[in-house]
Amino acid sequence: MNLHLRRTYPIVLVFTLLMLALACLSPGFPGAYSLPFFVLVMVTTGLPHGATDHLIDRYQQEQQGKSFSWHRFLAVYLGAIVLYGILWIGVPLLSLAVFLLISAFHFGQSQFLYVEGPENSPFKWALYLTWGLCILTAIIGLNAKESGQVLAALIPQTQWTGLASWMLVALGIFGVATVGLLSWARLKGHLSRGSFGRELGHLLLLTLLSWQADLLLTFAVYFGLWHSLASISYEIRIMQEERPNFSWRDFVKAALPFSLISIVGIGMLLGTAYWLEEWVSLYLLFFMAISVLTLPHMVFMQGFYYHGQKKLLEFL
Repeated sequence: MNLHLRRTYPIVLVFTLLMLALACLSPGFPGAYSLPFFVLVMVTTGLPHGATDHLIDRYQQEQQGKSFSWHRFLAVYLGAIVLYGILWIGVPLLSLAVFLLISAFHFGQSQFLYVEGPENSPFKWALYLTWGLCILTAIIGLNAKESGQVLAALIPQTQWTGLASWMLVALGIFGVATVGLLSWARLKGHLSRGSFGRELGHLLLLTLLSWQADLLLTFAVYFGLWHSLASISYEIRIMQEERPNFSWRDFVKAALPFSLISIVGIGMLLGTAYWLEEWVSLYLLFFMAISVLTLPHMVFMQGFYYHGQKKLLEFL
């Protein structure tokens, strides 16, 4: 299971099961509540989970015996945002593909960091990528109509219809590949029997939720709870090596300034787009904003995960 969730794991699991049950028993659920829930999750966990990258960079620099530099951090962070933003403007379809691939890898890495084996091994990279692609194709492909509306500015509806059908084929391929890699990890002793069964259950649960619920609810549940909340728990756990008293309250205090900056910035961007008569889908614009924030976040988290994997295995 996603061990980074720790004590919150039962809550996240039960909540996900409850959402699935409601979606199955109540046609049209969650309806009008989908957007407010999505916004709530993004504000409370989604954006904050990437708002402490300065702490992550500081931690890594100190581990290497170096001093933290705000100038270097901001140069890397803002530079990545600007370059990716330019790529979105110039080659939007390529930028979308890059976003999906790096997100898939990032999702898989946060889910399976605890699996034994070298962090840079082809097996772990393949597991990370196939898991993330399976989750993303389930969320997007099983909510094809809503996804097509979001991506309408990039992909014409006629092309999207055919592409959505192929995404269901891809979902099957990625699903089989993920199960195969998990089975191999189990046979090699890199994954316990209990973890193997739970991960298969997670994959099935999230796929069923994608099938029964709508796009925003499913994405909010996975990104905001399974991924972001787990990432926050993991970060706190590793930070406590150097600062044993580091707590959720400390995390919130550190994340608050950059969370507010992100919220205000995204709000201004969406407000400007709406004022310009919605030249592009507001949902698409939001995901574009998230994507340019994801790239530098992933860069800093990559080194943090490499260091933390050894510590994480010591905790188990």
